[in-house]
Amino acid sequence: MRDTGNTFDNEAFDEKIFKKYQHAKVSVLSSIRPDLYCLTKGKEIFLRGEIPHPIFTYTKNNRNNYDKPEGLLHELHKDLAHDDELPQVIKEQYHLAIEERLSKIKLLRQTQALGRDVNPEMSMRLFLEYSKQLYGTVDADIFLKVMQTAEREINRMIAKPNFNNEHTPSVERLKALFSFYKKSHPHFVSLEVTPRIVVSRTPAVTDAGLLKNIFEEGFKEYGIDDSWSVVVDSKGARSTVSVSYNLQKIYLPSSEQLIKRSKRKRLTEARVRGLIAHEIGTHVVRKIRGERSVLKLLGVGLHQYEQGEEGLATYREQQAQSLQGYSGLEAYLAIGLALGSDGAHPRNFSQTHALMTDYFLITENTSIEHAKELAWNRCVRIFRGTSGMVPGVVFTKDLIYRKGNMRHWEAVKNNTLPDITIDAGKFDPTNEQHVHFLQSIGIT
Repeated sequence: MRDTGNTFDNEAFDEKIFKKYQHAKVSVLSSIRPDLYCLTKGKEIFLRGEIPHPIFTYTKNNRNNYDKPEGLLHELHKDLAHDDELPQVIKEQYHLAIEERLSKIKLLRQTQALGRDVNPEMSMRLFLEYSKQLYGTVDADIFLKVMQTAEREINRMIAKPNFNNEHTPSVERLKALFSFYKKSHPHFVSLEVTPRIVVSRTPAVTDAGLLKNIFEEGFKEYGIDDSWSVVVDSKGARSTVSVSYNLQKIYLPSSEQLIKRSKRKRLTEARVRGLIAHEIGTHVVRKIRGERSVLKLLGVGLHQYEQGEEGLATYREQQAQSLQGYSGLEAYLAIGLALGSDGAHPRNFSQTHALMTDYFLITENTSIEHAKELAWNRCVRIFRGTSGMVPGVVFTKDLIYRKGNMRHWEAVKNNTLPDITIDAGKFDPTNEQHVHFLQSIGIT
């Protein structure tokens, strides 16, 4: 394995308490993934305009019984209070991690309430509140810069001589959106449209089997053993690469989905290298290193570690492609529009999808069918776990990508990254409390 930090042969501080903590697993992302029918047949019906709103159901989550993990977590609070051997600083980290898992259970229970609750809107409002507690909400200053960047991208495209005039209605709707936002944001300054650096059109990977082979080589490159595997989504519902820590698998989109990717996210050789650095070199490596450290909790993550880890992962992904600027623009834009951060009313799935379709139609200079597909993929991510029907109710997790990426770039620029092994486990390297805690228990 590449050098990713110090390992320890001694028993971990939290060897005993961690076993019980692991029995109280809570998997948010897999639980709020809509049923396969919703992501395939339901998607087709919606994109053809046969129904005004997509229908999201969550059979897997509905089968989950959260009473057991919730009970175990409350017991752990009590166990920690009576544990005279575990250092107090470690107890504090466990208390925080336990509370975070309890909040995730509360969020998942609101998704369960859909379909059987007499007041589903109330459940969805609570879902949003728990999501904000876990992942935060839109920052007004960041959203302003996102809107400035989005406007510049649109202006850049419509200034091109080959701009498709049939897209003019979409341009007008987007201009109206920006105009309305500017009225209440006098500090908004339209960014200068500068020529984009043209990168040579290198071939893209569109064969899922080939991509699987490349990721398997990535495991070897990072010294990951055969307990980890790569799986291609045969159902055609997955549009992104993701990691399952519980199953020790990396899931890839099908060839059909790879072909439909955004033009700006084509899987060139450099982008694939970036994805491997993101998914394997960061997420998987940090899990393994954390499990082998003096604190097993680092294998699953300190309280609110995700923003920092995604910031590091996206930074590495960009470095592999020699990219500048911040990542996560489209996610931040979509969530902001859904929440009504532009000053208009909050929006449901269909309303947000319509605006994001306009956005992709222009910025990708593509067909309406492809734009709808890209908008669908983006909106499913931010409305997962919800009914999609209640305006302003979204899953806010994808906000952490841009915020975490910004914080990491700033730390690199200001040379403020900590003098600590950055891959020692799952913690936020830009969080001073995390760093001080790890140093206090001898992780350097």
